[in-house]
Amino acid sequence: MIAIETLKEEVSKLPLKERAAFAEFVWGTLPAPDYEVSDEEVGRRLEEMRSGAEPGLTTQELFAEVQRQLK
Repeated sequence: MIAIETLKEEVSKLPLKERAAFAEFVWGTLPAPDYEVSDEEVGRRLEEMRSGAEPGLTTQELFAEVQRQLK
Protein backbone atom coordinates (compact mmCIF):
# COMPACT_ATOMS: atom_id res chain seq x y z
CA MET A 1 0.00 0.00 0.00
CA ILE A 2 1.28 3.49 -0.86
CA ALA A 3 2.08 5.83 2.02
CA ILE A 4 -0.30 8.79 2.31
CA GLU A 5 2.55 11.31 2.13
CA THR A 6 3.79 9.74 -1.12
CA LEU A 7 0.28 9.76 -2.54
CA LYS A 8 -0.20 13.43 -1.59
CA GLU A 9 3.11 14.34 -3.20
CA GLU A 10 2.27 12.49 -6.42
CA VAL A 11 -1.26 13.89 -6.65
CA SER A 12 0.03 17.44 -6.15
CA LYS A 13 2.13 17.00 -9.31
CA LEU A 14 -0.91 16.23 -11.48
CA PRO A 15 -2.40 18.87 -13.79
CA LEU A 16 -5.41 20.74 -12.41
CA LYS A 17 -8.05 18.71 -14.28
CA GLU A 18 -6.53 15.43 -13.15
CA ARG A 19 -6.29 16.61 -9.52
CA ALA A 20 -9.94 17.67 -9.69
CA ALA A 21 -10.93 14.27 -11.11
CA PHE A 22 -8.97 12.56 -8.33
CA ALA A 23 -10.62 14.76 -5.70
CA GLU A 24 -14.03 13.87 -7.13
CA PHE A 25 -13.12 10.19 -6.94
CA VAL A 26 -11.97 10.47 -3.32
CA TRP A 27 -15.09 12.49 -2.40
CA GLY A 28 -17.21 9.71 -3.89
CA THR A 29 -15.59 7.13 -1.61
CA LEU A 30 -16.66 8.95 1.56
CA PRO A 31 -19.79 7.81 3.37
CA ALA A 32 -22.90 9.94 3.13
CA PRO A 33 -23.40 12.23 6.11
CA ASP A 34 -25.64 10.92 8.85
CA TYR A 35 -27.79 14.05 8.73
CA GLU A 36 -29.87 15.81 6.14
CA VAL A 37 -30.26 19.53 5.50
CA SER A 38 -33.21 20.74 3.47
CA ASP A 39 -32.86 23.17 0.55
CA GLU A 40 -34.81 25.67 2.65
CA GLU A 41 -32.30 25.40 5.50
CA VAL A 42 -29.40 25.84 3.08
CA GLY A 43 -31.11 28.93 1.65
CA ARG A 44 -31.71 30.37 5.12
CA ARG A 45 -28.09 29.83 6.14
CA LEU A 46 -26.83 31.34 2.89
CA GLU A 47 -28.99 34.42 3.40
CA GLU A 48 -27.62 34.78 6.95
CA MET A 49 -24.09 34.72 5.55
CA ARG A 50 -24.87 37.21 2.78
CA SER A 51 -26.60 39.62 5.16
CA GLY A 52 -23.73 39.52 7.64
CA ALA A 53 -25.93 38.11 10.41
CA GLU A 54 -23.64 35.04 10.44
CA PRO A 55 -19.97 35.78 9.73
CA GLY A 56 -19.07 32.22 8.80
CA LEU A 57 -15.53 30.86 8.84
CA THR A 58 -12.36 31.81 7.01
CA THR A 59 -10.80 29.13 4.84
CA GLN A 60 -8.08 28.73 7.45
CA GLU A 61 -10.65 28.26 10.23
CA LEU A 62 -12.58 25.75 8.12
CA PHE A 63 -9.52 23.63 7.39
CA ALA A 64 -8.42 23.79 11.03
CA GLU A 65 -11.86 22.56 12.13
CA VAL A 66 -11.80 19.73 9.59
CA GLN A 67 -8.33 18.69 10.78
CA ARG A 68 -9.50 18.82 14.42
CA GLN A 69 -12.48 16.59 13.67
CA LEU A 70 -10.35 14.08 11.79
CA LYS A 71 -8.11 13.49 14.80
